Amino acid sequence: MALSERERKQLIGFIGALAVIGAVAFWMYWKQPADLQITELEENLENLENEVERAKRMLARGDVDILRAEVASYEAGLGLMRTLVPSESEVTDLLDEISVRAAIQGVEIRNFDPEPGGGTGAGGEFEERWIAFTVVGEFDELGAFLTDVASLPRIMVPEQVTLTRAGQTDSTAAPLQAEFRVRTFVKSTAGGTGDQTQ
Repeated sequence: MALSERERKQLIGFIGALAVIGAVAFWMYWKQPADLQITELEENLENLENEVERAKRMLARGDVDILRAEVASYEAGLGLMRTLVPSESEVTDLLDEISVRAAIQGVEIRNFDPEPGGGTGAGGEFEERWIAFTVVGEFDELGAFLTDVASLPRIMVPEQVTLTRAGQTDSTAAPLQAEFRVRTFVKSTAGGTGDQTQ
């Protein structure tokens, strides 16, 4: 069956539109992210090469002790981070500890919700996570509770705190409702050095 001139132009236009859409999709979903990843890897490689060259120059000058001191300092910093940052399995224990702190301070946790997609998997050894909370209590109790959460032995940072009255009463003695997020970091299961010990 022969196509009319109009049908042939429509078919050619349709095929051309598909080709353009395909090229745009290729660019947006594969090429551009791959280019960004390549650029990031090249920058990391360049930084590492610069560090190696710096270390070579220091070795050539005989500054080995300085290098050893820097390595020791980096190891100490990383060791401290490993003690402050919970592993994925410890997050549940931290939530239990927050619940205990709430009971001690006399506040009621009405809601807690680990935020979906709350990780900023930066590809390093640690990932950032958020947990949303709704807590009700008196002003002083809420302050003591938030202080307790911030002083846990692992990094737990309350942020974006919003206080409102809990209920419809206009009384100044009415309890307050605090809505906030707790930001923490967890040891990455995908990246890092692979050494997940504390």
